[in-house]
Amino acid sequence: MSYAMYNTAEISKYDADDLYRMLDGASYPESMTSPGAEFLLDIRDRVVSAVAERTDTKEIESSEIADSAVPIPTHERWQVFVDLALYHYEGQMEDPPELTTDGVGTVLFYAADDLTGQLLGQAEQDYKDLENEDEEEEDDEEEETDDDTE
Repeated sequence: MSYAMYNTAEISKYDADDLYRMLDGASYPESMTSPGAEFLLDIRDRVVSAVAERTDTKEIESSEIADSAVPIPTHERWQVFVDLALYHYEGQMEDPPELTTDGVGTVLFYAADDLTGQLLGQAEQDYKDLENEDEEEEDDEEEETDDDTE
């Protein structure tokens, strides 16, 4: 069985502005240090860390990262939810939960899972692009060597 390979060099540079744009329905955080921005950056950091700690025998589960990113305290959940205006995101869900503290936690989980999946997909694509660049460079070097021997 082959597992996905990742390159997190690019996604580790993403800031809260880049990250909120990846969540359809989310709004710009109040500031780059607000609860919503910190939530987004925490998800990014968890993805980068999961990739770094991964072994070749285990695929990364976006739901595990998302679950660990959702704040537990009630006040923090609501701060993130309001800061990112995730009521717009919640409105797009097929079966939106009631807006209780648990329901807000559910919305945060789905948003975190969505963002995690997108970051992993981007990191995987970045790896493939880098691998293709390396192969093209090797091909170019071989062509130059062949030209030199003629």
